[in-house]
Amino acid sequence: MSAPVIRLNTVALGGLQRFIILDSKISEIKIDCKSKESAGLLPMCTSSQGFKHLSIVQIFELKGPRDLTWLLFAQNLTFLSVSGPSSIEEIINREKAMSITNVHPDIVVPFGKLEVLDVSLMEELKGISWNLPALPSLKKFTTRDCPKLPNAATELLRHEE
Repeated sequence: MSAPVIRLNTVALGGLQRFIILDSKISEIKIDCKSKESAGLLPMCTSSQGFKHLSIVQIFELKGPRDLTWLLFAQNLTFLSVSGPSSIEEIINREKAMSITNVHPDIVVPFGKLEVLDVSLMEELKGISWNLPALPSLKKFTTRDCPKLPNAATELLRHEE
């Protein structure tokens, strides 16, 4: 797939449990919370309109975006695997996350239910999230060939003790 922007509609994809992107070039992924029937009536997403069933996300060779901050709308995510090559520099961008949580106060800590995180072959990846200690459910973290990711495993382990 190749597209400048894709929109993921939380109403249409409300029952989505697993999301896989494979070998695609997408410049930006945007979230749309409005249905055709209620256009203009829903100024913001609520937790019930996010991807409440989405628990598994796998992204392989996604070229274009610098982050995956849209994952904030997947509050029940338990498994995340991202592998490159890719232009992704960070999984959750702090500035974008702050602007999202200011508008959507029902969105809580990123990755609060995440159990497995696997990042590999990500030459540009510099960070996962600005608040790594906030991964209370993490059971397994694997990183491989991410040269710009500074001691992420050490940082995570330090916060789990």
